[in-house]
Formats: sequence, C-alpha cells, structure tokens
Amino acid sequence: MSKKTLIISSAVAAVFAAAGVVWFFIIKKR
Repeated sequence: MSKKTLIISSAVAAVFAAAGVVWFFIIKKR
C-alpha cells in the first residue's frame, strides 16, 4: 500500500465518519 493510497483512504474514512456524526445528530434532534 502506497502512501498516497493511505492518505486517500484515511480522508475518505474521515468524511464518512463526519457524515455519520452529522446524520446521527439530525436523527437525534427529531
């Protein structure tokens, strides 16, 4: 696994984590 792939995969994981947290808060507010 190259360094570039690792950076991209961690960035994607961070985006998914952020989206999950935002989605969770939206569901909880209702």
